[in-house]
Amino acid sequence: MKTVHFIAMDTHGKTTDICCKTSVHHSDSAERMIFKRQVGLYHQRVEHRVSEANQIMGFLKGFGLVVVQRGFSMKEKR
Repeated sequence: MKTVHFIAMDTHGKTTDICCKTSVHHSDSAERMIFKRQVGLYHQRVEHRVSEANQIMGFLKGFGLVVVQRGFSMKEKR
């Protein structure tokens, strides 16, 4: 994101500096936009998985059980 400043003039001739954030890069093709969206969805999924694993590990720690996140990745260890 890039901050862009505009100078605007109202009906009374008073100038005002308007600051807004705008994206300066737009994808050139639809394929690139779809790819970026898929990457974003993957990152969201990983973030959610890690969050849930941390919640479970915290819950189990209350009972004195220590579980590592690696234990959630393999079906036979769940």
